[in-house]
Amino acid sequence: MRWLTSLVALTEDWDTGSSSDDASPLDRESLVQEAASLLAVCSGASAAGVVVRDFAFPFGPEMEKSLKVRIKDFSIDNKDFGSVGAQTWGGACVLTETILEDPAAFGLSDTPQLRILELGAGTGLVSLALGKLFESAGSLIPPRTVVATDYYPSVLENLASNIQANFPNSSAVSSCFLDWSSFSDQPGPNPPFDVPFDIVLGADVVYELQHAAWIKSCLPTLLRKPTASSDPLFHLMIPLRTTHSSESSSIDNIFAAPPLHDTPAEEKLYLVIISKEIVVCDAATGRGGDQIEYAYYRIGWR
Repeated sequence: MRWLTSLVALTEDWDTGSSSDDASPLDRESLVQEAASLLAVCSGASAAGVVVRDFAFPFGPEMEKSLKVRIKDFSIDNKDFGSVGAQTWGGACVLTETILEDPAAFGLSDTPQLRILELGAGTGLVSLALGKLFESAGSLIPPRTVVATDYYPSVLENLASNIQANFPNSSAVSSCFLDWSSFSDQPGPNPPFDVPFDIVLGADVVYELQHAAWIKSCLPTLLRKPTASSDPLFHLMIPLRTTHSSESSSIDNIFAAPPLHDTPAEEKLYLVIISKEIVVCDAATGRGGDQIEYAYYRIGWR
């Protein structure tokens, strides 16, 4: 990045009228524009304005196939709190990869009329990848419902645009507004939330202290209760940021199993952490040795 910055800065010293090289002013301007664009991309999506990104994930029995998703990201606007949801964060990529590596572990192949909900979907990568996965299976699997939700209007607008770009002729994925903070106070949930879901997904959705509590208040309505043949789960993937250690810890605290002496004599189900796994990924920075840790939670009724 340093040489790109230097190249852009040197343009102030160029005297296009007296230069002895063969490059025309137009060529130089084009070179500078390309360098500036590359610098923005290297600096991250937050510096690059609107970016259309093509993701390709391996999948299949031998991971021999390629699942492609096109995503439109927007830069972060400090005046728009919702703009963080208009970018594709690493947690969404990691959760998508985890699902595609073993779809059966998520119950994607053996549950009839499967209903899947994504919380805080943002640009929609996870839901769109699921839609592509089901689309590739065609009639080999029964119909699936995938609902991607978010709160901010600007995020929902971009999410709808990404759904249309990836599924112009089908309704494989739908989008919907969902306010975690007030959902449990509603007298009766409206469609599509009037029927509980078999799988609930969340990627990088706990970055404020109250988020875990809000999500837990929604899940009794959103996550189907287990049966003899099914075990509905909330799959949550979050990055372990040192700047958000309190927010990360809130998940462990809020979804902890109740003490035995607090459990009533009658049988009652609680939403608890069933498993927690640390996933280590290489950071996409180009610097060797950089790694990011994610916590992958499986939360369900017990």
